[in-house]
Amino acid sequence: MAACFDTQRTDTSQLSRNPNRSQSDDQACNYVKFCGPPHVPCTPFYRDHTKPINKPTVVDDFDQQNSLWRIMNEEARLDVEKEPILSSYYFTSILSHKSLERALANVLSIKLSNSSLPSTTLFDLFAGVLEENPEIMRAVEEDLKSVRERDPACVSFVHSFLNFKGFLACQAHRVAHKLWSQGRQNSSSTDTK
Repeated sequence: MAACFDTQRTDTSQLSRNPNRSQSDDQACNYVKFCGPPHVPCTPFYRDHTKPINKPTVVDDFDQQNSLWRIMNEEARLDVEKEPILSSYYFTSILSHKSLERALANVLSIKLSNSSLPSTTLFDLFAGVLEENPEIMRAVEEDLKSVRERDPACVSFVHSFLNFKGFLACQAHRVAHKLWSQGRQNSSSTDTK
């Protein structure tokens, strides 16, 4: 696991600060600037990390007013309020993106990048495929709903989206298959390694 430090810590009082309080928005923003992928904007998603929200933690029914993406954003916000240490991770993975397509492209690009194939290049490639193919995104949403419904270890849509390797492998395969069928065999082979 890599660590990112933008300044040296000389003040040891930071080490014993209240664990129920999160970092300030400026510190989270600095993390994103220095450690996050360059395609993720640095905008705080809310100001008061200590404000309680009295909302249900799981939304089970899907109606026309609630899209899966809105539900995932709400789950991410609730998770950040319960566990503030995850705020920058959830921000870069979910809350800073405008759509499920871009969030999935971000997660896949980070997971599949390496030193010679940066995440920004993969992000552009994946976002293009996902945004141009609504049938892939319908399948992604159905996968998320199925995992949430059938797997007792899955506590939320965000949980499976960020942590379930099988789910992410299926989505990487879908993107690679689309690239392959477009005649881009070299790109599709690189994406699945």
